[in-house]
Amino acid sequence: RDVTLHIVPAEHFALPANGAPALKVTPIVTDLAAKTAEVTVEAAVVGAQSVTFALEGQSITAPAENGTAKAVFTLDNARLWDGVDDPFLYTVSAKLDNGEETSARFGCRKFEFDPQKGFILNGRSYPLRGVSRHQDRKGAGIALTNEMMEEDISIILEMGANTIRLAHYQHAQYFYDLCDEKGLVIWAEIPYITMHMTNGRANTLTQMEELIVQNYNHPSIMFWGLSNEILIGGICQLIAGVKGVKHCQRIEEAGKLIIWGAIVAVFCILSTVLSMANGGEFNFMSILTGVAVPALYIYGAVLN
Repeated sequence: RDVTLHIVPAEHFALPANGAPALKVTPIVTDLAAKTAEVTVEAAVVGAQSVTFALEGQSITAPAENGTAKAVFTLDNARLWDGVDDPFLYTVSAKLDNGEETSARFGCRKFEFDPQKGFILNGRSYPLRGVSRHQDRKGAGIALTNEMMEEDISIILEMGANTIRLAHYQHAQYFYDLCDEKGLVIWAEIPYITMHMTNGRANTLTQMEELIVQNYNHPSIMFWGLSNEILIGGICQLIAGVKGVKHCQRIEEAGKLIIWGAIVAVFCILSTVLSMANGGEFNFMSILTGVAVPALYIYGAVLN
């Protein structure tokens, strides 16, 4: 990971202990047909009285109250973040009276699930086909260079994939940025694996919160994964581990979904085994979603 040294004046953008960026951007597509989006920008500050926000030629100066300043912009005929077809990113900036400045990228998109059409992105059916990626490589371990990450993305796109499950821990910010830029739909996950550790609940919730707040602005992330193969330890351990996850209130604000990776994995495994036993005719995912899904799975990702 990159290491940076921050030297700040008395009035500055906050550096939260949980690693969250100073700007939190919440874009909501309020009218898909007209491509109208409402963008709420919040800045965490220390010692500042006001913050001036700028987006697409609009400028709003907002007072700082209790360490936070907020502005709401409206984008008419917004250019949507539209998957691999057009992963357009906006940039919003924030400036203090003393000249301190920061910025954040974001994308405007709307997604949902439909029992008949499956995953829908910006009003159209958008089947998710992809892979699971671990952040390691022979000879480098987990210390990947930016060039290695770029090569991974290039290979994944060459396959024709449009989604990645980032198993099962936080990946480098540079890779999340690449996913934003290339239009890949991302499942981000914490390292809550196999079985619940004694006295591990607080750590699990902290990791979940940090994953969300640190990556809140990434339009590519549409799923927060809670666990990996956790049912191996039994359903009681699963419940003990994730009970109280509502503590992470920003989950709902981010417009993303929480997924229990263990449950999805079980259905995938059962579906694949039973499909093979029945000539490819049996599929749990089809039963759950009402969509005909081929019984083909790459670890951590459903090909539909």
